[in-house]
Amino acid sequence: MQFGLFSNGERQNQVAKITYDEDLAEVILADELGLQEAWISEHGTFVSFHAPDQLPSADPFICKAAVLTKQIRMGPGIRPLPYFHPLQVATDAAVCDHLTNGRYMAGFGVGLPGKTPQRGKLPGDTRTMTREAIDLILTAWTATEPFDWHGEFWRGEQLHIIPQPLTKPHMEVGMACSRSEGTLELAAQKGFIPLMSWTPQPQQLKNMVEIYQRAGEEGRRSAPRSRVRVARMIYVTDSMAQAKRDLCGIDL
Repeated sequence: MQFGLFSNGERQNQVAKITYDEDLAEVILADELGLQEAWISEHGTFVSFHAPDQLPSADPFICKAAVLTKQIRMGPGIRPLPYFHPLQVATDAAVCDHLTNGRYMAGFGVGLPGKTPQRGKLPGDTRTMTREAIDLILTAWTATEPFDWHGEFWRGEQLHIIPQPLTKPHMEVGMACSRSEGTLELAAQKGFIPLMSWTPQPQQLKNMVEIYQRAGEEGRRSAPRSRVRVARMIYVTDSMAQAKRDLCGIDL
């Protein structure tokens, strides 16, 4: 088992800079402690929460953190693909791959389904859009020459991105897996890292891992348990007594 960090950014500060600085300090400490990865939560204003200190885009934060750390790998957790043009996602990720010297991991997800107050109804089912977006992004990362794309949601001819990823054939990709078997199967089929939230209970997690591994076997892709990332809330302090004082107001 290895340890990483999921930076969720819900600090409820009235000024975003304060939260960003506190999150950054955590990532720097995680790097010093030898943690392997940090997934930085994105709370876009049109797909999620509405707090003054939320982080709508993790990429700038990750690039700044890369300058101040030595070895930790980082990725957005996650970019909701139906709400962005796939070529922009592909380009942004490739730039971050270069700026972090190969320590960037892409993070994909479906986001909230259906309708949002700011953008109205999406042109299609979010899961169907996500699958097409992933195929277009992977093609943009790996194509050796301009290509045509005639999909259900995105179309274009002689498409290409600059730069191509530094990491070949492309950087690691994490996929948010929390709501359906289909997402776990997609992660296994594409060779993505499954990112599981803190809400599933142990038996549910076991079932999710088994779905992921079975899909990998059926698709003849490696899907070992070591690829699974599971978020859990852990409070770290010097003693159990101190933890009880901090969290429960119990003075022992």
